[in-house]
This record gives sequence, C-alpha cells and structure tokens, in this order.
Amino acid sequence: MGGDGMSSAILSRVRGGGAAAAALLALPAVFVAVSLALRQAGGAFWEWHIVDPSYFYLFDSVHIARFTSPGQSFHPGTPVQILGALALRLAYPLSSGAELAARVFDDPEAHLRLLSNVLLGLNAVALLIAGAAVRAHQGSLALALLMQAGPFLSMVILKNAYHVRPESLLIATALALSVLVLAAGRTWSRDGDARKLAIAFGAVAGFGVATKLTAAPVFLLPLFLLGGARGIAVYAVAAAAAFVVFTAPALPNFGRVLDFTIAVLSRSGAYGGGSEFVIDTAAYPRAVLSVASRPIVHLQIVFGAAALAIAAWRRRRGLAVPVFELRALAGLTLAIALQVLAVAKQPTANYMVPAYMLAPLSVILFIRFVAGLGLGDAGLRRRAAVAVAVLLAAVAAAQTFAVRRQYVELAGKRAEAQRVDNGRFAACARVYFFPASSASFALFLGNWWTGSRQGEAVARRVPANDLWFEQNIMDLRDARGSRDLGRVLAGAPCVFLRGGHPDPIGAFLARHAPGVAFARSCSTREETVLTRGVDCTGRLMPKN
Repeated sequence: MGGDGMSSAILSRVRGGGAAAAALLALPAVFVAVSLALRQAGGAFWEWHIVDPSYFYLFDSVHIARFTSPGQSFHPGTPVQILGALALRLAYPLSSGAELAARVFDDPEAHLRLLSNVLLGLNAVALLIAGAAVRAHQGSLALALLMQAGPFLSMVILKNAYHVRPESLLIATALALSVLVLAAGRTWSRDGDARKLAIAFGAVAGFGVATKLTAAPVFLLPLFLLGGARGIAVYAVAAAAAFVVFTAPALPNFGRVLDFTIAVLSRSGAYGGGSEFVIDTAAYPRAVLSVASRPIVHLQIVFGAAALAIAAWRRRRGLAVPVFELRALAGLTLAIALQVLAVAKQPTANYMVPAYMLAPLSVILFIRFVAGLGLGDAGLRRRAAVAVAVLLAAVAAAQTFAVRRQYVELAGKRAEAQRVDNGRFAACARVYFFPASSASFALFLGNWWTGSRQGEAVARRVPANDLWFEQNIMDLRDARGSRDLGRVLAGAPCVFLRGGHPDPIGAFLARHAPGVAFARSCSTREETVLTRGVDCTGRLMPKN
C-alpha cells in the first residue's frame, strides 16, 4: 500500500509537471503565431510602413557576415546585425562573402523573413525560459504565465516583434533583466552571489544598450539591488565590457556615433536637430504626459509610489517592510520615469518597448511586497497573487481584439500600398522618395544608409529607369550616384514619382523644374504619387 501511495504521488507530480510545461509552452507558441500573422498581413518588408530600418539591418548583416564593419550604427543595433550575420552564415556555410551577398540581394525579402524568424524564435525561447525561471523561483504557475504575457500587454510590442530592428531584440533583453531581478531577490544578501549577479546584470545591460541606446534608463534598476559601491562598480565594469564586445564590429563608426549621440542629447529636436538646448520647453511637457499616459506605463509608476508610501507609513510606526521588493520597485519606478523623460524628447512608442516589457515584473514585485507585509494568512496571500495574475492575464487576453484591429490595419496598409502598381509605369522614369512602397527604393535606401558599398550590386538588380530622391541631402540619385533632373525629364516619355513625404521633393522640383506640372490624381491615402505624361493605368498621354 505504501508503495502504491508513493507511486501515485510520483505520477501526480509528473502529471502536474507535464501540465505546467504545456502551459508554459502555450504563450510562446501564441506569440510566434500572432507575430507571423501580423507579418503576413503587413506585406513585404519593402512597403512604405516597414522598409525603415529593416533593409538597413539586412545590408549590415551582409557586411558583418563578410567580416567588414556595419555602415549604420546610430542605434547602435550591432547585436541585431551580428545575429543577422550569424543566421546568414549558417544558411550559407560554404559560400564566400561575395556569393553570400549575391544570394541575399537576389532575394532580399526571403532573407529578411529568415532574420525575422530568427528574432521571433529567440524571443519565443526567452519567453519559455522566463516562464520556467519565474515558476522555479516563485513557485507559482500563475506568476510565470504573467511574466510570459508581457508581449501581449501592448500592441506596440507585438507590432515590433516581427520586424528586423532593435526593438524586437529588446523583448528578450527585458525578459532577461526581469528574471535576474527575481533571482536577485533570493541571493542578493550573499556576497559571492551578489558579484555573480552584478556581472550578469552588467552583461544584460551592455547587450541592451548596444542594441538600442534609448533602452539605457531601464538598466538603472540593478543599481538599487547590488548592495553598495563594490557591487555597483562590478556592474559598471561588466556593462562597459559587454557593450564593447557587442559593438566590436562597429568600432570604426564610434566617432560618428559619439557625435550623433551628443547631438541627440544636447539638442531638442529629433535626431539631434532643433534650435533649443536639450528640450523644446513648449512641446516637452505635453510629450511627457503623452508618453506616460499609457496604462502600461503609469500603472508601474503607481505600484512603485504605492510601495514607497506604504513603507514610509509602516516605518513611522516601527513596522517592518520587505526591503528587497521595496528597493526593486523604487529602482523600477525611477527607471520607467527616466525612460519616459528620455523618450519624450522624440515621442515614439517604439522606444518604450523595454519599459512596457517590464510591466509583469512590476506586478510580481508588488505582489511580493504586499505578501511580505504579513497581511492575512498564506492562503489569502496566495489567492490574492493568483487573482492579480488572472486579472493581468485577462487584460492580455483582451488584446485579442487589439490584435485583430492591428491585423486589419496592416492588411489595409498593404492593400493601399498595392493599389498603385509600379509595374504599370515601366516606360517612365520612376522616382521614389521616402518612404515609398518599392523594392528598388528599399535597396537604394538600405545601401545608402549603410555606407553605399553595394552600389553595383543594387544597380544590377533594379531597372535602369528607377531613381530615388534622398531628402536629407536633397539629391536625385540612382544606385551609382547623382542624376540631373533636367536630363531625366528630357529623356523619359513620362515621369512617375512616389513616396510618403512629399514636401522635400516638392521643394526640390519647384527649384529645379519650376515650369513642370505634375498630376496628383494617382495618390493613395498614405503615399503621394506625382505623374507627368502618363495616366494612373500607365497609359502614355500625348504631350502638349
């Protein structure tokens, strides 16, 4: 009988473990499925709403795979480029650098899907590991699932997940930071473990900042958990070392990146522009409120503020508070607040992805903080934790409707981009300006922003009558260099121009072709289309 009872207990544990494992696999699988569905809805990577910066990262992945430096390092984004280079090398292990580049540029879309799949797979594995780690550390499947629900708490995260860009890699980075914070709660008082954690925190921070400089504020959180100057020093050294390692291929670009970073930090406008010092005092307060207004942001700040207020009240009465959870919540609140202040200089939701991904950590820490106050019995605290986790899971489930809206929106953008078929205008000089739905424009743009090293490769893969307008230098170009607008207009039976930002090219045309009229009747909701000598079906019109 005793043996039968023991066998039953073992079988029960195995079944329970199997059920938990299946549960932990569910959300990563849903994450991949949703991301692939959104990618399919959005269409080709060369469409106007996604071309920047996906093609930059494809070109620089090729450069690193050929053991040359990347051309675009302003994010810096080097870990994304390294990951892309590794994927390409594994895809073509026996190819020379030139052969690899030829394969990639012969079918850039297929290779962007490959890089997208790699990023999705990495994030799915990170979700699985994070869930398993939380269950192991916290003993709660509900909290583990809450941690895995992070990407579903904001559509901004899911919209970026399948792109070949830094934000997609920051999903896994934020999960790693969250797991380390919870691990620190078990070991932070032991010196040996504290040093190991400081090194681990530093590695994640260096990797995260190398991926996107705008993620830097969230890595202030570990400073509250490292127990003094020695731990902070170890963390700083480890972070600096990791940053150098993960940006090593971009070392030749450090001077330009430093100049750009100083300009961004010191000027008020986007990308280091603007006339005011640091911030635009008129617009900045509104931008701060806008960035902080999302519930996924201000709820984290509310949790931290509530914990600090409760701690102050209890300490005045001589009552104990959970020190680790309080410090972690204080650090997280400060990190999120600084992230808001940093992003508000150029308020773009994408830049908040790492902060959004820390929302589950904030909830778990607050649950632990409340549990540590000793209010109620263990059963009550456990039920409260489950209730909060279920509530957050319900919020994530409600994102089903948001996912559907996003799918419809992306499908609409794809349909709108395809409403004008560039192929109809094959007889014309086709000029694309940023951002344009054009496979040629994507190659032009990717090559330009990564150092113009693939001009000949691009020239062989785009029609000779395809040109592009670079708005930053106000220049009409092809794959090899500048082109004269007058000669282009004189030598073509018709002209077709397409893109999303018409003002710069409008000024260029007004200056260099003041007497030439263009029709706008072929434009879409998202892109301006200018034509001369041709109608919207591509039929040539008689010249006046």
